[in-house]
Amino acid sequence: VLRDDARAASLLVRACEANDLQGCNDLGDMYVSGRSVPSDIPRAMRLYQQSCTGGNMEGCDSLGMLYRDATGVARDEARAAQLFQQSCNGGLMEGCSDLGGLYAAGRGVPRDDGRAVQLFQQSCDGGFLQGCVTLGQTYADGQGVPTGNPDHGNPPLTRRRRQRQVPPLRETRRLPRLHVEGRFERAFEVRAHERVEPRLRPRVCAGVRR
Repeated sequence: VLRDDARAASLLVRACEANDLQGCNDLGDMYVSGRSVPSDIPRAMRLYQQSCTGGNMEGCDSLGMLYRDATGVARDEARAAQLFQQSCNGGLMEGCSDLGGLYAAGRGVPRDDGRAVQLFQQSCDGGFLQGCVTLGQTYADGQGVPTGNPDHGNPPLTRRRRQRQVPPLRETRRLPRLHVEGRFERAFEVRAHERVEPRLRPRVCAGVRR
């Protein structure tokens, strides 16, 4: 079918009014991005909260990202951490990865690299590819993981972490690039979702796509 944002919004309103919690979450995404509806962060927050309270963990994670990134609301990283923890406990692997990011940076929670690695591993094992990407980066940097790589001690690699800026609908989110130089075998092993030819191992700079 042809893309029709206005039609999509009307259908999501209908779904949310019928208490379809995913519909409420996706409608919240549209109010954040301003696609076919006026941008309205307070309205989006209410929709995310409705979705979260009803048991849709994606709504909890979406609301947490607004607080984390101060998108139309005062930054509250402690509240973001609570929401990411709730979504992770509820089985949303993206929430585990987002919570790991807070632990890695010491934002809203005490910095704990070991805990961050556990959460990235959990999200990766659960099928969230960005968790695998970030876990690979931690092994490449030797941050919060066992050392022993002959290249450990080199300057940390440049990271490109995902940031949520007034986003489009959830399905259009993009994952960050993983930039790896040198021989970081564990990082390549973690990224088993993608095939990396041996001849490319000395230097890889690849975009990760769903």
